[in-house]
Amino acid sequence: PVLLALDAGRGLLHVWLPRSQQWRPLTHAQNGLLAECRLLDLRGWRAEVITGADQTSQLFIPTDEGLACVRLDVPALVFEVSYIGGGAAVGAPMRWANRIWTLIQRAGAALELVGCDDSGQALESVAISGLLPSTPLRNMQSPLADSRRAMWLCDDGRVQLKLRTDGSVEAEFLAWPEKLQ
Repeated sequence: PVLLALDAGRGLLHVWLPRSQQWRPLTHAQNGLLAECRLLDLRGWRAEVITGADQTSQLFIPTDEGLACVRLDVPALVFEVSYIGGGAAVGAPMRWANRIWTLIQRAGAALELVGCDDSGQALESVAISGLLPSTPLRNMQSPLADSRRAMWLCDDGRVQLKLRTDGSVEAEFLAWPEKLQ
């Protein structure tokens, strides 16, 4: 196990080194930067960690440039990162139905749910029915799920990703009833 500290607003990663009892910064292997995450409220921010069969871990972080897929090399104090989605992550990632899912807002385009596999390979984008480009999604919360659906709740309603019987998925936005707003 490794203890990480992430400053999402500044795109900084640190690792705790138990022997020396100190935090050390991780640097990008190609002298790049980890993108910031300024669009998500702290109440709705979360990351997803997946450990593969080979015991390597992949960290999935919402950022202003998409879903960051971070691979760590703690002994070397470096990381590599790739991004999927082609826009800002406006919802926290969650593993559901054998995919990592997050809400992505591309410039001038409709909000989409984007899925990738555990290695960070982009697999699919799902359009969200019932959501107009002008619909605000204020105060997005961390997602939750059961075996049939995943949901991202906000003040204005919920984005719901449903699993069909054939294994495909569909997404829709459901506004809260007026009495609940």
